Amino acid sequence: MKLINLLLALLVAQAVFATCRVDTLNTYTFITGTSVKEKAGRQIYSYDANNNRTQYVYQKWNSGSSAWVNSSKYDYTYDANNNQTQELRQTWNSGSSNWVNNSKNTYEYNTNGDRIAEDGYSSWVDASSYYADHVRNEYICTQINTGIGDMAELAFKLYPNPVTNNRFTIQATQSGTYFLNDMQGRTIQQGTIVIGENNINIPSLQAGIYVVKINNKIFKLVVE
Repeated sequence: MKLINLLLALLVAQAVFATCRVDTLNTYTFITGTSVKEKAGRQIYSYDANNNRTQYVYQKWNSGSSAWVNSSKYDYTYDANNNQTQELRQTWNSGSSNWVNNSKNTYEYNTNGDRIAEDGYSSWVDASSYYADHVRNEYICTQINTGIGDMAELAFKLYPNPVTNNRFTIQATQSGTYFLNDMQGRTIQQGTIVIGENNINIPSLQAGIYVVKINNKIFKLVVE
């Protein structure tokens, strides 16, 4: 299992820096001590005419039935200016063979295209068709010179995301401190990071959306 997730992390990292548009990302594992590879998982991406990613589906390989099995799905929507307005996360219910809502984020923008608000919905109640938990973040922004935000974005990379084995990696080009918070702002874990690869072990968490803060830079982390 550790080998599977390590290879998945490496492939996700490669996908981040790929210059081509990734439509399908296949993950394989190797039988210990051999060069024989086996299917493990795959990620399927869909895009609109503006090259915006509209859907991401993660499937696991079932060796018993020799078939791909749905696991999780993200659907993305955009406005006329190609700003992402919604991210809907669903998980596959194998018993009823359908997608079930898990969580949702919606986004608002000002006339300059700056994101000014974000609403997070979680704890879907299927019987009543609503989200039990709702958190809203509103941003008060100051216009700054372009390029600074891009440099901060490149300073840290998180993968794999979603997290499936209570472990993720922070690839950093600068040292700092990280905080892992839930959507209510409570700190679950914190620590220091160094330049290079930082493997972060986290406790068993309820599936959902969490926030990783590194040197005042905010990242969304999904736990499955």
